[in-house]
Amino acid sequence: MEDTHSQIYERLMGRSIRFLSYRPRSQRELRDFLARTLKKSHTYADAAVIANIVARMGELGYLDDHKFALWWLDQRQSFKPKGTRLVALELLGKGVSREIVEEVVGKGTSDYIGAKAALKRKLSSFLSYTPDVQKKKAYEFLYRRGFDSPTISRVVDESFKKVLK
Repeated sequence: MEDTHSQIYERLMGRSIRFLSYRPRSQRELRDFLARTLKKSHTYADAAVIANIVARMGELGYLDDHKFALWWLDQRQSFKPKGTRLVALELLGKGVSREIVEEVVGKGTSDYIGAKAALKRKLSSFLSYTPDVQKKKAYEFLYRRGFDSPTISRVVDESFKKVLK
């Protein structure tokens, strides 16, 4: 027995609510999830069904790219500090518009604070190395986290003045 248009819509709405209940998502994440869900179930639905679901989730307040971007930035700054350059790339990869990314990333705390926090957590793992190697590892670590060179230099120099004295 074939699914009717309304049955597909209702099933996808239920799955969307469950998908969005775990954490905030971007509109593109939801669209991609719905496309994967349809593909797994070997079901066809036209693009209008997915567009209607995305629109309805937005109306209900479950889907907002601006709120998602703010949440993502907060998570990156609180739990695994990353530079604004890398956070912006992550958000663009999640389908958030460039305008929203630029606005939200500009509101974040400075890279300096994030780099200090990230390095503080990691610094103890470098203690078995010589001071030159420690500085090199610290610089590489912060670079991989998406911080810019001037910020990295400042944070590494300040951190190692304290350690080496």
